[in-house]
Amino acid sequence: MIRFREVSFRYATAEQWVIRRVNFDVSPGSFCLVCGPSGSGKSTLLRLINGLVPHFSGGIVEGEIQVNGINPIQVGPAAMSRLVGFVFQDPETQFILDNVEDEIAFNLENAAIPPQQITQHLEETLHALGILHLRRRRLESLSGGEKQKVAIATVLSLAPSILVLDEPTSQLDGQSAEEILSLIQRLARQQKLTIVVAEHRLDRLLHFANQLIYLSGIGEPIRADEPQQVLPHMATVPPVVELGKRFGVRPLPLSISEGQQMVRKLGLERLNHRTSPVGKKQMDSAAGPAILSVEKVSVSFGKTQALSEVTLQLFASQITCLMGANGAGKTTLLRAILGLVPLTQGRIWLQAKEITTTPSWKRARWIGYLPQDPNALLFSETVLEELLLTLRNHGLPQERSTAERILEGLGLSKHALRYPRDLSVGERQRVALGAILITQPQVLLLDEPTRGLDEEAKAKLGDLVRSFRAKGMAILVVTHDVEFMLTLADRLCILDAGRLIDDGAPPTVLRRNQIPPAQLLQLFPDQEFCSVEEVLSTIAEAWSHTLDKSGRPALLAFHSDGNRPHRPESPPEVR
Repeated sequence: MIRFREVSFRYATAEQWVIRRVNFDVSPGSFCLVCGPSGSGKSTLLRLINGLVPHFSGGIVEGEIQVNGINPIQVGPAAMSRLVGFVFQDPETQFILDNVEDEIAFNLENAAIPPQQITQHLEETLHALGILHLRRRRLESLSGGEKQKVAIATVLSLAPSILVLDEPTSQLDGQSAEEILSLIQRLARQQKLTIVVAEHRLDRLLHFANQLIYLSGIGEPIRADEPQQVLPHMATVPPVVELGKRFGVRPLPLSISEGQQMVRKLGLERLNHRTSPVGKKQMDSAAGPAILSVEKVSVSFGKTQALSEVTLQLFASQITCLMGANGAGKTTLLRAILGLVPLTQGRIWLQAKEITTTPSWKRARWIGYLPQDPNALLFSETVLEELLLTLRNHGLPQERSTAERILEGLGLSKHALRYPRDLSVGERQRVALGAILITQPQVLLLDEPTRGLDEEAKAKLGDLVRSFRAKGMAILVVTHDVEFMLTLADRLCILDAGRLIDDGAPPTVLRRNQIPPAQLLQLFPDQEFCSVEEVLSTIAEAWSHTLDKSGRPALLAFHSDGNRPHRPESPPEVR
């Protein structure tokens, strides 16, 4: 189906090869997961499959590529479009018309589908993806996740034999991501549809994949094989796989059910984990006065009630995460706080001052807002100028030393004179952060900040946000990334259909609501583990009390063959 032989590519203006001497085969009906750090060449590899690279981007290609016996480099993306459906990382970039129905119909018309069949194709696709209710909605009114679903529907409406997706779940809540991936997997089985997906969120896709392509990004040859053969060589893997690697389990667990079997065999279900006092301390900080107060705020878009009497307080030195299904109103709440959408009801207070009618540009002096797309905040020719422009817009002194100090703190000093839009997604995000931090805001609003970030970049972002908390900021983070949230949040709020329905300690709130919990909370449902390191430290502590009340070993360990537990002479080996 797809064959790469000694394929190399570099952009015309670059000296280094993006990918070098790549070899792999993807057979018909496969679910192939492409992974690796940001900048390792994942998107480039996907675009080679349908000819977007080099026909659209330019560049130099070496080697041989065959897709269903066709060379995409020779025939180009137009000829490949009926064979290979492609969904971009930013779904907005592939929209042409204004509403959902017209967008999908336009795609079908371009493919010369007979008019009498267009309505049937359209309705079947919308129904299959569970978005029939969005049929007549304007695209600009949709949430980021809803736009992503429409982009997938537009491509699937042509029934391609190969579906290529670049980070398809980056803006989807856990349940929506599982529904779409299950649908795509079902289509792959029923129609022999071949799926190639590039994604950072391996915890969502790994159990679907029967092939894994790993690009290390450090000059090493790519690894393309079954997941069990590739995962041991990867530096960053989901928590359930990481635990398996630490204990030398073979085969590695890929799904929650396999991880639960591992936990039982290791005898770890009896672990007694005490909640870290750090989270309690941060929750207790809410006893002080609120920095920002949202009081019974409602927002409507025509007949659509986006927010309904939402009341929320944000406190200094506290990170609050906001979760909920796509379309629940999360982004609308952030925009309402900044004054970017009009309220139909309610009041907003900053410290002791009401700002309900204060213009957005004045609020932005004290409330920093990072939207889902950082490009929306990038206007200048250089990174340094982006920060100075913000100071000018607010009538503040343009102190170059202050801007340089912020860039240094964000790890952007070496990019100070570069054009911002030439940077990676994570770097552009940090530039946008610098542009809003330069005014020293009291409140920081982040909308899906992990979108497009690899695990290393997410870890750095988490450290950065925690440093803002230490400086006394009140922080509100909208995210669908449960694993990231669990390592970051002091407090978790749930928004459902425009209403705030829960607020409290993250593990407790997750258990109370219909949100797929983080992997560790599924492996240890009675505990509140937030990281693999917490699990390992608890095991080490438990081993110091080897016997339980009945005189039996408190923990069990695997045999070297990984098949059955035994009574160990020493604690389970942690690698």
